[in-house]
Amino acid sequence: AEHKKMLVMLREKFDESVEWNCKYKAVFANLHNQERDHGLHKIASMLQESLDLGSPGHEPAVEFLHKTGQAHTVESCDQLEEELISLLQRRRLVMGAALEALSQYRAITAQFPPRYLEQSRSYLWEQCLDEIVNTNDIPTHESLSKVCDVFEGLLGPPPPTRLIMGTDNRLRKQMTDQHVRFQKLTERAATLTSIDMKNLEAGVMEANTSIHRFCQDNQDNGPPALASFIIIALCPLGRRWLYMEQT
Repeated sequence: AEHKKMLVMLREKFDESVEWNCKYKAVFANLHNQERDHGLHKIASMLQESLDLGSPGHEPAVEFLHKTGQAHTVESCDQLEEELISLLQRRRLVMGAALEALSQYRAITAQFPPRYLEQSRSYLWEQCLDEIVNTNDIPTHESLSKVCDVFEGLLGPPPPTRLIMGTDNRLRKQMTDQHVRFQKLTERAATLTSIDMKNLEAGVMEANTSIHRFCQDNQDNGPPALASFIIIALCPLGRRWLYMEQT
C-alpha cells in the first residue's frame, strides 16, 4: 500500500514536471519568435507615448448639471476620472517594467546554447522521475537513493549563491551609508559660499579605503559582489546611451 501511494505521488510529480517543461518550451519559443519580438517592441513604444484620453465623458452634461443644482455630481465625476487616469498610468508603468524584464530575459537567453532547455534543473529532474515511474521494477529505497545521487551528480557542485548574496547585502548597506555621507557633504557645501575640496577628497578616500577593506575581508565573495554592484549600476546608463544614440 505504501509503495502504491508513493508511486502515485511520484507519477503526479512526473506529470507536473512534464506539463511545466512543455509550457516553458512553448513560452520560450514564442518569446524568441521574430514576429512576437516586433509586437513587443511596438507595445513598448506605445507605452512611452503620452496618455491622451480626450475630453471627459461627462463634459456635455456639465452645464446642465450645474443649472439643475447637481454640482456635487460633476465633482464626483471629476474625482472618479482622476482616479481612473491614475490607475491607468500605474498599469502602464507595470506593463512597461514587465516588457523591459522580458526584453532583458530574451537578450540573455538568446546567447544560451540550443540544448539549454534540456540541461535545466527541471528537465533533469523529469528524466530522473521518468526512470522511477516508467519502470516495471518495484522501486526500493536503494533505487531511489541511486536516482537522487544521479540527479545531484547532474547538477554539479552547488554555486555559492547564498554567500555571494549575503556579501552583496553587506556591500549594499556599506554603499548606502557612503551615499548618505556624500549627500550630507554636498548639502553642507551648497550652503557655503566656497566649497572646501579637502572634505570632499577626504570623503572619497574614506569610501575607497572602505571598499578595499571590504574586498580584503571577503576575498572569495567580495570582488564578485562588487563587480555585480558596478554592473547593475552601469546597466541603466548603458540603456540610456543606446537610447540617445538611436534618437
